[in-house]
Amino acid sequence: MPLYDYECQECGPFVAFSSIEERSAPSFCPDCGRTSRRVISAPNLCLMASGTRKAHAVNERSQHAPRVSRGHQCSAGCGCGTGTSSKKVATTTIPKLGRFQTSSRKSPRPGCWGTSRNGSTAKFPSSIPQQKGFSAI
Repeated sequence: MPLYDYECQECGPFVAFSSIEERSAPSFCPDCGRTSRRVISAPNLCLMASGTRKAHAVNERSQHAPRVSRGHQCSAGCGCGTGTSSKKVATTTIPKLGRFQTSSRKSPRPGCWGTSRNGSTAKFPSSIPQQKGFSAI
């Protein structure tokens, strides 16, 4: 529930919690019990963190007078990476170090021994025992 400021005719100002629906309804003074009207006061900015306060100020300023970006302000070749550079950059091509050698055997997965996609059987290494249903070449 938010805090609202009220002013009693007898006791002076006080602060009380009220629901948002009852924000415009009068509240009872905690000292004398009389009904008191709500008053509008300045927000308590000193309780707000400095970063939040600065963000509110920037948002308020940009709502009324937005800052216009003029784009890149540096001259060409400044080195910041956003402007066009007048320097030519030397490029070096790296020759191929070799080709990836693939086997002519087709298998469903790399390192999978057994029947290939075209139906031929692959040779089992001698260290792996043969299973029933597979034949060695």
